Amino acid sequence: MKIDKNVPLPSGNRGYGKYKAILSEMEKGDSVLCTASEAQGMRTAGISLNIKTVSRAEGNSRRVWRLS
Repeated sequence: MKIDKNVPLPSGNRGYGKYKAILSEMEKGDSVLCTASEAQGMRTAGISLNIKTVSRAEGNSRRVWRLS
């Protein structure tokens, strides 16, 4: 049996993988405009990555900022 290093874990079927990727690319203070359900996905992904986020309504959309 061979040990492999640095092989990324698949996101599974929870659907938060795309939000984790976006949050990982964002820097502190960056924001994205998205739907309410996407904002919730960003929040959940942030919790799993230990990244603080905040969202505010902007018209019919939500803006999500990365705080840490």
